[in-house]
Amino acid sequence: MKSRIFLFCFSIVLALSFASLTTTLKADTSVGGPIASDTIWTKANSPYRVVTSVDVLSGVTLTIEPGVEVIFSPSTSLQINGQLIAMGTPTETISFTYDGAYRWGNIQFTQNATPSNVDVDGNYIDGSIIQYCSIDHAGAAGEGAIEIQGVSILVDHCNITNTSSRAIYAVGAESSPAWITYNIIYSNYVLDSTKEYIVYLDHSSFNSNRVEGNNAYRPESWLTGGIIGINNSSMRNNIIRSNSTNGEGVYGGVIDANNSIIEGNYIERNTITTANRPVNGGGIRGGGIYAKNSSEVVGNTLISNKLLGADVTNDQILGGGIYAYGGVVRGNTVVNHMATAGTAAVGGGIFADFVTDLSDNYVVGNSVNGGNTRFAIGDADSYGGGIYAEHTDVITGNYIQGNSATNKYFQTFGGGLFAANDQLTISSNTIIGNSVSGNNALGAGAYLRFTSSTNSLFSNNLVVGNSSPEGKFTGGIDLFEDRENGVLVVSQNSFWGNRNFDVVVHSAFDIDGTNNFWATTDSLNVLSRIYDWYDDNSRGKFNALPLAQQPIASTAIIPPSGIHITIDGDTATLTWDEHPYISTGWGYKVYYDFDGPYPPYTGMVLPQGVSPIDVGDSTQLTVTGLIPNLKYYFAVTVYDDLGHESWYSYIVSNERKVFLPAIIKE
Repeated sequence: MKSRIFLFCFSIVLALSFASLTTTLKADTSVGGPIASDTIWTKANSPYRVVTSVDVLSGVTLTIEPGVEVIFSPSTSLQINGQLIAMGTPTETISFTYDGAYRWGNIQFTQNATPSNVDVDGNYIDGSIIQYCSIDHAGAAGEGAIEIQGVSILVDHCNITNTSSRAIYAVGAESSPAWITYNIIYSNYVLDSTKEYIVYLDHSSFNSNRVEGNNAYRPESWLTGGIIGINNSSMRNNIIRSNSTNGEGVYGGVIDANNSIIEGNYIERNTITTANRPVNGGGIRGGGIYAKNSSEVVGNTLISNKLLGADVTNDQILGGGIYAYGGVVRGNTVVNHMATAGTAAVGGGIFADFVTDLSDNYVVGNSVNGGNTRFAIGDADSYGGGIYAEHTDVITGNYIQGNSATNKYFQTFGGGLFAANDQLTISSNTIIGNSVSGNNALGAGAYLRFTSSTNSLFSNNLVVGNSSPEGKFTGGIDLFEDRENGVLVVSQNSFWGNRNFDVVVHSAFDIDGTNNFWATTDSLNVLSRIYDWYDDNSRGKFNALPLAQQPIASTAIIPPSGIHITIDGDTATLTWDEHPYISTGWGYKVYYDFDGPYPPYTGMVLPQGVSPIDVGDSTQLTVTGLIPNLKYYFAVTVYDDLGHESWYSYIVSNERKVFLPAIIKE
């Protein structure tokens, strides 16, 4: 009896085991060739194995359900002449992948494909779409893993990785763009002498994507843009970091833009390298962004992108962060770029040529280091550690601090700013703490060359604490005027604390330098801080009298100094030096945040209030309620009785580290 019970139980267990095996077996559906009628690829019949390329014919819809896996045989593709609806979900994505043997081709939308219908913000209404999909190991055929040829298609919330060609090639219709939004594009590479860019866009909108860890490599020829090429398009609010580009020369190490809008993007820690070829070298034009033909570069943040030029005879770097030819460069943050070249190194932060609007940029901690080969071909000087501007009429509202310029064998011009034009208006800029070095270094804060028969103006600028090598006849600003009948006016500025002089005149013409503020009313003291005809009668005079007797209201205010932080548990006490020109109605604001030591500072969690906290004329603030293991960053500004506010002080953190404004320390 016991043996019968045992056999019966064993039979039940065995039957249940077989039943379990049966329910977990996956379907396996082979597909290929034309799809001539509406078709659904279901999760129940997944995976779908593409044994020959699939063509969705005109007027036909292929719908792919969430959770479906599509496995491509080597070099096969999915071509859409009709409509593709591939809509996964955040929890059930659709996978397009390879069979493990060799890469597959791509997903191609021809100009006959049914376009996506979206609203003005790019939200899907109907039509073709790829959403919540993963695409990997493509690139054996076509222009990109996703290829869009002359039609508006929405590609949204997809992951594209490990392609051996472009990740996305999107050419929208002239009347309506392709929409590429909220995708993650990572670990792709282009090693092809016939292709450029990881992403190429024409008549497209590229918004809120993350582009990370990609590699564009073409050591034997120029790369016209390393990571993203954009033409007649817009790209906004993307994060682009830790990509690498290597070519004989590079136009746009990260972004190459033509007649496009580049706005609100975060571009960080990308590496751009020129091949160390022994004869001619190559060079870099725009380590972060190369923009031309009326492109608008507005409100972007570029931090610590690394430019590595070759020490060969014709290797130049122009624009460590941004290179702009024409168009607008406004409101960008450009921090910690080093342009090192065998020959000329120009514009460590920004290189601007024929730019119509160069304003309100925050340019900090950039540098140029040129002339690193003695036998250079052509220009091998260093220009503009922060900003280089040529053929640019108006330069206004920029904050230029802590930039530097040096040169091993040749000349150096402008630690913070180099500007040259027939006519220049340079106004309301803050030029603080920049430097030059080298055997022939000029213009620690700015080197300005005016070459016109028309009038030029340098006004309402703050030029403080810029430095040059001891014993050199250079200073806060160096002025070179080559004119016929025009007049240069330097007025309503604030100068002090520059080494070795505040102002140096290099040309034979006299300059109107009246009504500037020098932090003193002693005219003899002021004249000793100017190097002009009185020191070398081959130079023109800088006519400084009369002096402004008090700080100029329309000039930027120097930030607070002496910032110190004391930590005690969850409490931090901030102190700073009293501003030298504090007066009735003046006061201080304390800013804080915890996402990094760069603006904007928009903290909202402290009991004392949201950032900024107005402390009036007090020179200290105690904050409580610091969250354990969370790093906070604090900065202080000063404001006057007319509502003007300085830029940020040096930044301190609850780790007791000190940061230059917006400079990230390792």
